[in-house]
Amino acid sequence: MKIFNYLSLALVLFVAACAGPQGDQGPVGPQGPAGPKGDPGTTGGTAFYSTNWVSVSKQSFITNYKKTERYSTIGLQGGAIQTYLTQKTMDGGMVFLYNRTAANKAFVNAVPWDTYFNDAHVTYSFAMEPGLISAFISFSKDVDVNQFFVDEEFRAVIVPPATGARLGHVNWKDYNEVKKVLNLKD
Repeated sequence: MKIFNYLSLALVLFVAACAGPQGDQGPVGPQGPAGPKGDPGTTGGTAFYSTNWVSVSKQSFITNYKKTERYSTIGLQGGAIQTYLTQKTMDGGMVFLYNRTAANKAFVNAVPWDTYFNDAHVTYSFAMEPGLISAFISFSKDVDVNQFFVDEEFRAVIVPPATGARLGHVNWKDYNEVKKVLNLKD
């Protein structure tokens, strides 16, 4: 039995003594056969859709003003809104509306937003249905709308459901950031 123990010990020492520095890398072997063809990917596309700035005259707001309900509304449709504002987009995508006055194009508000005019709370908001965005300007009390309304512009940005996650880092309330990220031209 002692001989077996000595032989085992000798074998362990022999194997341990065989370790040495790593040798150079050998040559690259031949390329293997091509694997099976993968499933086709999804078709690429635009990550978002945007309207141009849509002008709405002061007179349009005044004409559409409903005195008994104290609001005015205008409808935005056609173009990107008509084509891309679908029920699927409304259910899983994102839709943003921006507003500015025609006189001050540098100051842009993300709708909804609110302000005050002659002690009245004024709220800009919007509603949508497939192919149509309706912008509302509501007043908390009666005002002279001839003094409040001015020529204004609206712009919609529509982000389909498949691309919304890739744009999750965008501060959608900051139009200048949206404009930069989406490379929008005014």
